[in-house]
Amino acid sequence: MRLQITLAIPSGSRLNVNYQHYLSALAYDLISRNAPRFAQTLHEGTQWHNENRSFKYFTFSQLYGGPGTTEYQKGHLVFHTEKLRWTFDSAHPAITSVVSNGLLQAEKIRIGTLEAHVADIHNVEDPDFSHGILNCTCLSPVVSSVYDDKMGHRYLAPTDPAFWEGLAVNALRKWQALFGDPVPERPRFLPDMDYLTRHKKTSKLIRFKEREIIIGHLIPFAIEAHPPLLSLLYHGGIGSRNALGFGMIGAATQRTSGLRSRSEATKTQYHDKA
Repeated sequence: MRLQITLAIPSGSRLNVNYQHYLSALAYDLISRNAPRFAQTLHEGTQWHNENRSFKYFTFSQLYGGPGTTEYQKGHLVFHTEKLRWTFDSAHPAITSVVSNGLLQAEKIRIGTLEAHVADIHNVEDPDFSHGILNCTCLSPVVSSVYDDKMGHRYLAPTDPAFWEGLAVNALRKWQALFGDPVPERPRFLPDMDYLTRHKKTSKLIRFKEREIIIGHLIPFAIEAHPPLLSLLYHGGIGSRNALGFGMIGAATQRTSGLRSRSEATKTQYHDKA
């Protein structure tokens, strides 16, 4: 169950441009109000794990004020609007439920220096997963990385086949940690090659608590997968760092025909044949 939340704010409100960790902290706080033990296991990474990796199964979007409403000023965002939209989702319905209840019970919420009131919450209808293909836009940057001895994480770019392979491997690990065996067939991620050709820069750099740099990408693509796996990825996020506000996707139905026609051309380029 995906939530679309409208936040009422004073026009001219400011917020640090690296605000994702504030939203992550807000999500944990909302969960802990109704389910403190569950929130603790989520935060500690002991609830769901696979191959020494833990998964939270929730994600959220960037804050969106509407076209032309957000101004960048010296490391801060200034919102020239009285409303912001925030989308929250989880592959586990209980998480979405406690977040929704927490928001409804709160008179106000704080996101860093930004104080907001919850003006509206409504559920977003699921796209149709039954055809086994979902054409996607990014509601928050998608992160794909590999381990690096020196850097810890080496972030990959969508022009690198390893970027898409990493998303596929991550998707199956998420499935297995939540449902166990049998694991469905490996999903296929089909990038919009025309978009990547036209847009040389798709990356977004986030400084997490000023201690770590995270690099994600905002790109259109399609996923071909078993319908229940599509649902898991839509609700729980793709790639890594989902609970920090990365990897939320939305359905882009208008792109279906174009991405379908490129499917065969991209399969061998971005996926191994094993």
